[in-house]
Amino acid sequence: MRPPNDKSTDRHTSDEFNMTPMIDVVFLLIIFFLVSSHLARQEHRHAVTLSKSNSALQTSTDESIAIAIDHQNKVWIRGKQIDIPDLKTYLDGLHNPSSPAIRLRVDRQVGYSVVETVLQSLHDLGIRNVSIATLPQQPKT
Repeated sequence: MRPPNDKSTDRHTSDEFNMTPMIDVVFLLIIFFLVSSHLARQEHRHAVTLSKSNSALQTSTDESIAIAIDHQNKVWIRGKQIDIPDLKTYLDGLHNPSSPAIRLRVDRQVGYSVVETVLQSLHDLGIRNVSIATLPQQPKT
């Protein structure tokens, strides 16, 4: 047995943990994941059935602008429907020279003439970084 000493009370206080920083970090992580999941869903706000391709690559960037064209040939940008004649004006207001990346999400039923009109509008604005979203094809077994 150890004899009691005056430092025994100090020993109990040194074993305590300060939980406040850990709780702060957990709350920050929760907020980060809530915000990032919300931003990730913005691109997929308007559902389209993408085509499948053998050369599908993951090239999504955070600063890209998603343009969706649904099966009714309606153009959607950030959840807002834009008429094709007004597309150039709307994109000119969104266009940021530091991040000119565009990601086209085109329904597989849309004809090329609609896609060509959108691509021509992007070309007229000087936007050259355009990618078309596709799904990877399932390997044949």
